[in-house]
Amino acid sequence: MSMPTRNGVRGAARGFTLVELLVVIAIIGTLVGLLLPAVQAAREAARRMSCNNKLRQMGQAALSYESARKCYPTGGIVPFNFGWWKNGMELADVFGTPFLNHFLQMLPYMEEDATYKLRFKAWSGYMDLTTAGLSAQYVSTYSCPSRPIRFVAAAGSPIPAPTFLQDYAAYVSTENPGKPSSWSGYNQVGCDANWGGIISAGGFPKTATSDPYPISQFSLGKKITTSSVIDGTSNTLLFAEKGVSTDRYLNPKVGPPSSWWEEATPWAVSDSCGRGGIRYWYGPPQVDGRSSGTNPDSFFGSAHPGGFNAVMGDGSVLTVSYGVQQSVFEAIGKREDGAGRVSELQP
Repeated sequence: MSMPTRNGVRGAARGFTLVELLVVIAIIGTLVGLLLPAVQAAREAARRMSCNNKLRQMGQAALSYESARKCYPTGGIVPFNFGWWKNGMELADVFGTPFLNHFLQMLPYMEEDATYKLRFKAWSGYMDLTTAGLSAQYVSTYSCPSRPIRFVAAAGSPIPAPTFLQDYAAYVSTENPGKPSSWSGYNQVGCDANWGGIISAGGFPKTATSDPYPISQFSLGKKITTSSVIDGTSNTLLFAEKGVSTDRYLNPKVGPPSSWWEEATPWAVSDSCGRGGIRYWYGPPQVDGRSSGTNPDSFFGSAHPGGFNAVMGDGSVLTVSYGVQQSVFEAIGKREDGAGRVSELQP
């Protein structure tokens, strides 16, 4: 029961003064400011872990492919020819080796059979304004959760369906691995000098016959098995995250597309690494940023602070520092140069 005041009047409830209210708000704001970085760090840690799991899944898919096919997936037939593709070359493998690249080849081993079967509609799916074709399919495993899901639409008329852009790439030795005319020879030695990693070209021309090369002028590439990786699968890079300009976070970005299902050269960029499913040491790995001077789309890198994720040939996953030395990274990328140990990638 309320007690009467000295004057016999029941006491009224006292509210906050303006000053007290402002102090409380300031304290809450300070606490939020202190907690927000911790929350953001926890979210990024969860995203990095998810990214690691996706790379681990890709590594296991490549190993399952190797177990079933007796070789690792390949970078496809080089050089890539859209005339063949448009005229139905995607309907059958050339000489028993896949025409399209490693990211397409691994799909059946990642429970993506339905997407894999869309390779029969790859060209029509790209050129039509539909989402039914291969190019438009979003494959969750190929998308890093620290970035928005990225698509690109090629400029032109009619505008094709948006093409999904993947966030990972295999290591190659040179800038133009898909351009045999730049190799030292139209043979396996020339191929190995450009495709020195676990992912290698599935086929290449026998001669300097002008593109489009006759099918009869192609040689099968060497099948890379676990025993072919002389340096050891645990010491050889399989896939890693690739750097991306934040300009390409726009969805969809209009411009020359490059997709996860392409053969090793990006669309509309003839026979080079660019933004496709392969990368070489263009320069030090970079955290995502806006394009300025150099092209972030040619580097390895990621949206993660401190380093980018990679999976080795045995399926193990690790984080590589942005400060990694070129000599160390290139040695880890090559399968049989006798140099490079995974311990050298660790901080």
